Amino acid sequence: MVLCEVSWVLEAMGKQGQIKQTLEKTLSYRSLRIVEFDIDGLIVGANNMSLFRVDLNDGINVSVMTRLGIDEAHSDDQKHLGRVDFLRLIFD
Repeated sequence: MVLCEVSWVLEAMGKQGQIKQTLEKTLSYRSLRIVEFDIDGLIVGANNMSLFRVDLNDGINVSVMTRLGIDEAHSDDQKHLGRVDFLRLIFD
């Protein structure tokens, strides 16, 4: 979901031509860990929409972070993720 959001941001910025290159570069990091979500994560994500007043993608991301014990995110999304009370946003 997070990589899809990166793509959507690039598209919104009119940088569709950079999506493939950006995804390939991001996926090349050896330290990157890809985690999946299942049907339960999808339902919890939908519940998070109401709980935190976020969209479905953010709700799913929060469900995955909760499951993995993650309480910080490298993001500047104060408008949405900033509503999640247990999450510390880091933006350099």
